[in-house]
Amino acid sequence: MSLRRQPSRATTKPSLTPSIFTNPTIDLFLQQFSQFVRRHIIENKSETVLVAGPPSCG
Repeated sequence: MSLRRQPSRATTKPSLTPSIFTNPTIDLFLQQFSQFVRRHIIENKSETVLVAGPPSCG
């Protein structure tokens, strides 16, 4: 049972990554979003703690 749960999670991530890279519009959005995140983090370094919190807990 434990072995089946790990592959299921691994398959979900790879399936989403190709679709994101295939769409040029999403690629542009990711670039703009990354720049916005960098500016936001540089302006408010305290935000980095909040951003790093949810992913680590999940």
